[in-house]
Amino acid sequence: MEQSPIDLEKAVRDTAYMIRQYGYRNRFTIEMQGSGISKFTGNLNDCLNRYLAASINGKIGINSFFELETALPFNQRILCRFKMAFDNISGFTIKQLEISDRVSKTNKVFNLRLNKELPGSQTIEGLFPKPRPWDFLRKGKFRP
Repeated sequence: MEQSPIDLEKAVRDTAYMIRQYGYRNRFTIEMQGSGISKFTGNLNDCLNRYLAASINGKIGINSFFELETALPFNQRILCRFKMAFDNISGFTIKQLEISDRVSKTNKVFNLRLNKELPGSQTIEGLFPKPRPWDFLRKGKFRP
């Protein structure tokens, strides 16, 4: 039995709703590698629609990966990069989430099998703890 293609507007709406439910609410930047199209910054629905328009016009392959980038809503120093793909049957799928801290220059990568495995935005801040004010004393950097 053959599955029918997914409604494109419903795929955009469902994916945007799911990502917002996990707490990612800031502005998003989309980058389509190998397309020659410059980065686009806007709300999530506009970015996903921009990808679908480019794939329908033939500027990029329909099964190619693209990246969505955003900062956490309550902590602008943490940057989240979603590596996503689109399939006509299942819609948008998040393949990988790369999280980087701009201050400490540390990265963490989550490989996802399902979109439901996406960590919440408030969980991510705990992965990059803030330094305590007394940490410099423990490291032996205190001089009288």
